[in-house]
Amino acid sequence: MRRDAFLSRVARSTLTADLPSRPPTRPELAEMESVDLVALFRARAQEVSTVIHGPVTRHGAARAVAAI
Repeated sequence: MRRDAFLSRVARSTLTADLPSRPPTRPELAEMESVDLVALFRARAQEVSTVIHGPVTRHGAARAVAAI
């Protein structure tokens, strides 16, 4: 199937789809404090001896992979 035809079918489907309603937000999630997710990921990854490269820009990603 061609890309344009596929995307057209998806777009049409979203107009007529019968999607389930979104579940209510759990109260404990609504009250969570703001967290630096990158810093949290880095800390948790380093706890299990993972080597972290980055963060890098999308243009720097290829150079980082090549360097690894």
